[in-house]
Amino acid sequence: MPYIRIHHEIPLHASRVALALLCMLVFCVPWEEEVSATQGVAVSHVVGLAAFGGGIFALLLGHRIRELHPLHYLLGALVLWMAVSYLWSIDQDLTVARVESCIQLLVMVWLIWEFAPARREQVWLLVAYVLGSYISILSTIYSFVTGTGNNLGLTEGRYTASGFDENELCITLALSLVMSCYLLAKRVPWWPIWLFHIPL
Repeated sequence: MPYIRIHHEIPLHASRVALALLCMLVFCVPWEEEVSATQGVAVSHVVGLAAFGGGIFALLLGHRIRELHPLHYLLGALVLWMAVSYLWSIDQDLTVARVESCIQLLVMVWLIWEFAPARREQVWLLVAYVLGSYISILSTIYSFVTGTGNNLGLTEGRYTASGFDENELCITLALSLVMSCYLLAKRVPWWPIWLFHIPL
């Protein structure tokens, strides 16, 4: 793997802490709309801030940065262009919100690139996402069984996990379905979890 080295490698424990925080962030993503840490702030934002801080701390300890791929620069240019579009945006508040979201996604892409370069780490991130999706799945089933849910009766009687738009939830679970199939195909340990996830 290409790296830019200044002095020495990242201490193993610091790298593992950064990866663990990143896994926690990925675990929170599938159900981030359900629970807020404070008013209007999703739990994933708080965990994401901790993951970013852990990543920076690990880099400061090790003085090592993995060389970026050209796609990272393209993503950065896209986010920059979105930020500049604020100058002529019709809805500037919405533009700011979208730019903030894209900056967070760009940081997450970098964290994955930096601390999950090997297949083993990447599999752990897939595991975290699938496990997190279980929360949204069970919440949706609960809304159906109890006849509750904040979208019930508002959008053709469709049931969804608390706080989720139906379409966003669909995308979230569709992604997790592909991941569980991959984990099964690669025979990742705890296969009953990935198998049961598909019909559920």
